[in-house]
Amino acid sequence: YTCCNFSWDDYWHQSSSSYLAQSIANPVLYGFFDPRTYCQNGPFLSLFLVPIIGIEVKGSRRWIDLFFLPRFQPIEIAKPFLIVIFAIILCKNETNILLKYLASTILMTLVSFLLIIQPDIGQTLLVVFLWAVLIFCSGINLYFLLTIFSIGLILLSYMIIYIPKFNYIKARIFSFFD
Repeated sequence: YTCCNFSWDDYWHQSSSSYLAQSIANPVLYGFFDPRTYCQNGPFLSLFLVPIIGIEVKGSRRWIDLFFLPRFQPIEIAKPFLIVIFAIILCKNETNILLKYLASTILMTLVSFLLIIQPDIGQTLLVVFLWAVLIFCSGINLYFLLTIFSIGLILLSYMIIYIPKFNYIKARIFSFFD
């Protein structure tokens, strides 16, 4: 016997309805923005704010909790913007091909660095692989791409092995192979 009329079914329906409304509204709202102004808008600013005003949940600081918005991860909002920005950078006809690769690499490195600070290796790998697919589709030399990935793999291995902040990843890898 309870003293209130709370039901888990009602809670589940309300939260599912809220997520459904958000998943329908987000692509519609993204369609109203001009792609050239994505860099000047909030998703990337919110990535920079995570180390400052982000809250820590389960040992990592990746969430922003504002009193007028529900708690959210800024990278989830920034991922669609990243796809469009990488595509815009790589499709420009008036610039040198190496300049396009350099600009997209700098953007990918900046976003990856902000994600590694949190630490969020899963989202970092997702952003890097997203960048790699777009770079590959743009026609990069395959040897150059393999060289970049080799350097990235060496850096990732170094971080996992020698930086104490990433000991949990090392433990997960060892438990997977155990």
